[in-house]
Amino acid sequence: MRSPPWILRALLLVMALQLVVDAAGLALGWSTAGAATLAAEMFALALDVLLAVLLLGGREWVRRLLQTAAALGFAIDLVLAVTWWAYAPERSGVTAAIVAVLLSGSAFTWWALGHRATQAWVFERWLQRTAPS
Repeated sequence: MRSPPWILRALLLVMALQLVVDAAGLALGWSTAGAATLAAEMFALALDVLLAVLLLGGREWVRRLLQTAAALGFAIDLVLAVTWWAYAPERSGVTAAIVAVLLSGSAFTWWALGHRATQAWVFERWLQRTAPS
């Protein structure tokens, strides 16, 4: 069995770093929201872990789901970026950096999951999983 392509490994590394930051935030009590919001954040964290594991298992539906979510996230981030930029008291480098990070994260995720090497690797994992023993 061959290892994931570099693009998928990079994406999984970014996902893992995000999971660590989210888990640390939950553990350190960064959220000031109520119990319902905290439960939703914990559920989202568990769902992110599950999706990453399923993606590594070669689930095509997960690859497509995450790619669609990235495209939707990009559209939402674009609306937020335009709104922030239009209503920012002053257009600072910090505002531009936040906008760039938001857009690049979703764009990279969409591109990485649609990359030919990622598609081939997920398909290969699926073949290995479904092949008769």
